[in-house]
Amino acid sequence: ALEVLEMPTSLVSDQGLITTLSSIGPSNVTATKLRVLDLTKRTTGVPIGEEEENIQWSNFSSIGRYCPKLEVLKVPKVTNANEDPQGQLPLAIRNGAMTPMPNLHTCVIDRIIPRAARGGDVAISTRTVSTMLAWILQGMPAIESLTFGHGERDSMQSGDLPGIGNGLTTCPKSLRELRLCQFSIEPTALSTAGIDLDTVESITLEDCGDSQVEALKKFCHRYQGRPATTLPSLGICGNAVYMARGSASLPSHAIEIDID
Repeated sequence: ALEVLEMPTSLVSDQGLITTLSSIGPSNVTATKLRVLDLTKRTTGVPIGEEEENIQWSNFSSIGRYCPKLEVLKVPKVTNANEDPQGQLPLAIRNGAMTPMPNLHTCVIDRIIPRAARGGDVAISTRTVSTMLAWILQGMPAIESLTFGHGERDSMQSGDLPGIGNGLTTCPKSLRELRLCQFSIEPTALSTAGIDLDTVESITLEDCGDSQVEALKKFCHRYQGRPATTLPSLGICGNAVYMARGSASLPSHAIEIDID
């Protein structure tokens, strides 16, 4: 049985994703052995950002039904193109929980911002992002590594980007690595999150606004009073700030900064 599927989303239309997944296994599609679904592979000769099709939230919410053994999921964009012109919460999320992916340990979602019917990007609110993030984590109870990106939007200032709100409040205790990209993260978003202090080893905030360093420092303050061997390190390079502890280490190109 096929265990690894890697392909660009240009070969999987919105309507065809579930059809593709259901054709992998036998007639009983829940018996599929697929462990890795990677739709981030690039199409040769196509400029970056132009080759990816949208994976609809309705399709994303059903992946666990067709791939119950999935361990790694990577998608370039999960949006509802043209469906929510005002950036409202997708219907699939409003309708209830996604089909759980109990074995999933790695998830990469690079872009959640939809495109407008006449081109350009649609702004989404902090409340929408918060609900999306919480909804995703609820369906991934064993997640260990999560990358979650708003998506490139050159026309927006960092202060105009949405935050993550309370999206991490009910974060699974299994989470070891977290990477957030292109948000205007709130100073207390991580310090009030449900991230397990004993499990998490790496947090990266990239292009997450003027408060990203403060947000990570506040998170690191939660380790005060703990043994020195468990304390985190903090580093910065360009538009990214990093936290590392345990078996993780700061990237070699990062400059270590004081937490206090």
